[in-house]
Amino acid sequence: MEQQEIKTVVILGMHRSGTSMVTGILSKLGVDVGKRLLYPNAANPLGYFEDVDFFELNKQILRAAGGSWKAPPDIKDILAQRDEFSRPIRNLIKRKESKLWGWKDPRTSLTIELYLPFLTNAHFIVCHRDSKEVARSLAQRENWKIQRGIRLKKAYDERINSFFEKCNRLNRFDINYENIISNSEEAIDDIIGFLGIEVDNDKYEKTLKMILTPKDIQKLRNKTKKQLKSDYNLYWGNDS
Repeated sequence: MEQQEIKTVVILGMHRSGTSMVTGILSKLGVDVGKRLLYPNAANPLGYFEDVDFFELNKQILRAAGGSWKAPPDIKDILAQRDEFSRPIRNLIKRKESKLWGWKDPRTSLTIELYLPFLTNAHFIVCHRDSKEVARSLAQRENWKIQRGIRLKKAYDERINSFFEKCNRLNRFDINYENIISNSEEAIDDIIGFLGIEVDNDKYEKTLKMILTPKDIQKLRNKTKKQLKSDYNLYWGNDS
């Protein structure tokens, strides 16, 4: 495949910032976000749209650097893993790469500089959400105090901003969770415009259905949590 035919979409943002919703939108718009994804569960009843292979590789990188998603290693410790992980990263990207593809794992916000040299025609979508809302969501999922979630979000935001300051000529689109909820069609149109893709009416309508308010999500969570496979500990239990 010619390199100019490839478009790689990378979703960045703090956990609980709407990255799953945005990736769900992308999947409905025709972006290949992976075949083997994390299971939906009570925390995310519509699904995480998170490629297990990138999820696992990012966990390995952060662990080797002396940290995890909730205890981000220093950037120099992450970059020190370049020699060990360049080949696995390159091989994974080569295996996943297609005409219009991408992935989401909030941990990529910490590790993205290791991936960048291997990306073809990268388009970055950065997800934002009010810090207190992120912290409340984390408090519910992780049983954390609010301030811990606020501090962690600040750390992720700073790491993302530092990456784009260092690599300042990248294709970047910023999107806000609250704006997606309040102006859904405008948000979808903006994503379509950023990616430069064409979407028929059927895809567009299916994409709109991916956007639920927090109240709608809670209703779905209450309705389906007994039916949802409880895989939270499988994926997060040992990710200290």
